[in-house]
Amino acid sequence: MKFRLIPLLVVPLVLISCRTLNKDAANLKIVGGQPVVETDEIVGHTVGLIWDEQNNRTNGCSGVLVGQRWVLTAAHCFKAAGKVEGLKVTFGTRRDRDPRLVISAQLFALFERISSPAPADMAAFQPQPEDDIALVKLESDAPTESAPAPIAGEDTDLNPEDLIVIAGFGSTQADNPDAGTLRKAVLPLSVVDKESLQLRFTEHARSVEFKGSCFGDSGGPAFVLKDGKLRVVGVASGGDYRCRERSVYTDVRSYKSWILSLISDI
Repeated sequence: MKFRLIPLLVVPLVLISCRTLNKDAANLKIVGGQPVVETDEIVGHTVGLIWDEQNNRTNGCSGVLVGQRWVLTAAHCFKAAGKVEGLKVTFGTRRDRDPRLVISAQLFALFERISSPAPADMAAFQPQPEDDIALVKLESDAPTESAPAPIAGEDTDLNPEDLIVIAGFGSTQADNPDAGTLRKAVLPLSVVDKESLQLRFTEHARSVEFKGSCFGDSGGPAFVLKDGKLRVVGVASGGDYRCRERSVYTDVRSYKSWILSLISDI
């Protein structure tokens, strides 16, 4: 396995706005969820990603704090259109208007597989078209009100019907311009795809009862409650363009060793 370290402020990558991706892998939103109050544990873990005014600040992503200066998010937030400069991370229950705190940040690394030969200790990893996971580094420590979320490893079992908590700053309907408020939802896991390293949610597909992610939630966390703690098991990666049929999350359990190899403060 190899990964690509990104030279800070030099890489010719650009932020993808919420609607510049293909519709099936667009930035996501929490559908059927509820706003999160400032005292909720979710707020301490979940962050927003925005870019400066000329880089479409309102078309942001979501992420999860995994170290005092480290945020885990989706790689596709950077890959499609190539904007990196002006990246900022927001804290609190608002992303685009009146966040509690905003800290400048830089894209640090995108995960990248090698096709063949694979290192012996990574033999289980097979080539995939994309590993939708990235690390962002803050220019200063996260606020004391925030807390890095522990990352689940491969010793954390996940099975269909397990209840998962998802969170993000996206809209509540596919064409609703109400992104920017942190929301969460609890929903059962439908599929654990060990080949593509994805978690999928499809319960109540095409129904008004559907819960999932959509425009604005890309990179937002999926948590499982283990031993009394919320542990990160996924980051939002894709779904259908109507936000009513499926939500797809990158299964971060298989990337834990890569993440920890880069993070210096945990």
